[in-house]
Amino acid sequence: MRSLLAIVFLILAPLPAVAASSIHQLAELTPSIRADQDSFGYAIAVSEDTVVVSEFHHVVDPYGAVYVYVKPASGWTNMTQTAKLTPSDAPSFFGTSVAIDGDIVVVGAVNPTGGVQGAVYVFVKPATGWQDMTETAKLVASDGLYGDGFGESVSISHGTIAIGAPFVNNNTGRAYVYTWQGTTWKEAAEIIASNIAEKAYFGYSVGISGSAVVSGAYGRANNSGAVYVYVEPADGWKSMTETAELTAPSTFSSLGLGWSVGISGNTIVAGAPWGRHVSGLAYVYVEPPGGWISTFHYTAKLGPPDSTTSASFGQDLAVGDDGLAIVVGAQAQGGSGAAYILGEPEAGWAHVKHALEITSSDGKELDFFGGCVGISGTTVVAGAPAVYTPGTAYVFGP
Repeated sequence: MRSLLAIVFLILAPLPAVAASSIHQLAELTPSIRADQDSFGYAIAVSEDTVVVSEFHHVVDPYGAVYVYVKPASGWTNMTQTAKLTPSDAPSFFGTSVAIDGDIVVVGAVNPTGGVQGAVYVFVKPATGWQDMTETAKLVASDGLYGDGFGESVSISHGTIAIGAPFVNNNTGRAYVYTWQGTTWKEAAEIIASNIAEKAYFGYSVGISGSAVVSGAYGRANNSGAVYVYVEPADGWKSMTETAELTAPSTFSSLGLGWSVGISGNTIVAGAPWGRHVSGLAYVYVEPPGGWISTFHYTAKLGPPDSTTSASFGQDLAVGDDGLAIVVGAQAQGGSGAAYILGEPEAGWAHVKHALEITSSDGKELDFFGGCVGISGTTVVAGAPAVYTPGTAYVFGP
């Protein structure tokens, strides 16, 4: 398979392994049954050798489905699913969001139709390996209402799940933290921001790493946006307001900061797809030595090499396991979409000047490649849900 690597040399800078290698398209992932406008590739996540991809189409699946792909022993290759995950009941828009951590997959279903509140479904890998199955557990908010958007975003890390509900209280938004209590998942906390009003869309994106949860509120301050950080208290998660608020300088209006967020260790990345004339931006924040504090001082501001293009850079993003590499989607770049891999230079994120652009081998207009992205180790994945044709997910690696 030919290399799809397009290297943009702005200034040479060292990159971690995933970005320094020659990155190739390794595989196309598709479901066994396809249809035009199936939205396959709408949400995507990866953990080590396992990729999960969502789709929802009333012809293919009445409620939506999530497909699991496990890397074959011989390496990634074009393939259909290893397993198909479906809900045991009848939600709508099952697969709005997905997350994976090891042997656990989490799927959001916002239920915008049907008059019931959204839900999040948890699937645990059987001892014999992934197989077609329904959920192990179903999570709903203790105070949830129809239209809250519970499940619009999900994230999981080491027995803790974060869930966004951005449409609560006329789109003010809220997020929830669930923890594993030995035999069951329990709602441990509701987290809110201390200073947001209606139409902030807090919880539109969430991320979790270690003891920290982040939530984006892209509508905050007339769509400038903000990202809120929550650090777990010493005695465990409880309902709380933010530990810190991360923003961009006040002169940067209508960014949509927080449309997407990612966190790994002490590094937070927030997408602002409306920034720079809808070319899009991503902001990197590195935790200070004394811990997270509210600030508008970002560590780095990243964008696509062609700043004149309406690329929607930052529509989705993911941070590598070690926090040293970032993949950012730009679903409108060049008409069919693209994604960019950026690595932290030895001198720090403020000095990054080198991006790797990846595109699909069979890209078409309005594919929306890069509408969702993921990264784990040296594996990068990107979804192309397409507008008129069946969607596809792509795996890249050295």
